[in-house]
Amino acid sequence: MADGSPLDRLSNTDKIDPTKAVEPSRGGTAPTTGRFEEHMRSAGTSPTAAPNQPNQISPMQAAQTQNVAPGKPPTMDSIQAQMNTTSTSLGDIKNQLHEKNLKLKQSDKYLLRNKLGQANDHLRSANQHLGNDPGPPVDLKSNKNPINKFLAMVADGQHQLNSAATQLRDLNASGQQINAGEMLLIQVKLQKAQQELDYTSVLLGKAVEMIRTLLNVQI
Repeated sequence: MADGSPLDRLSNTDKIDPTKAVEPSRGGTAPTTGRFEEHMRSAGTSPTAAPNQPNQISPMQAAQTQNVAPGKPPTMDSIQAQMNTTSTSLGDIKNQLHEKNLKLKQSDKYLLRNKLGQANDHLRSANQHLGNDPGPPVDLKSNKNPINKFLAMVADGQHQLNSAATQLRDLNASGQQINAGEMLLIQVKLQKAQQELDYTSVLLGKAVEMIRTLLNVQI
């Protein structure tokens, strides 16, 4: 190959200047490092968070936040107090179900039947662990009215609590003690029943509030 060919000229790198360091543009402005760091520090704060929003509890929050397991071991007195609280919740639900012109969506009916059914299962189990016979479950097929079905489930729950409370008082009066494991299990059953009832009460409360709002608008 002759001298001075294009290939020889490409392989000759003597005339190539070394790469120069990148210099800041004379006409531009230096980057605002301080503003960037300030922006990064404030990035954790959500600009859309609205202050002073009203705390509205939802059924899911009621089920998640209520009845946190206590740190102290259960006693007969603490179990009796749980029964009283659960009985009060059942009474409130009964009053809500007696609300005039109460109408429930199909999805609400499904949830109420599910939640009240689970609450009854826990109450019947707690009563059984105290040594009582909970008896046959509620016959829901014989009643087509959904409100009457829910009232029957509430009535059965109250019956289970009354039976358990009577047994607990008799054991306490006779000086008999319940096994610590059984007492803890009864406590857990009552807590789970209370969670289901809290959910039910919140759900019914929203339905009752909607009905009262519609009646006020019509008037």
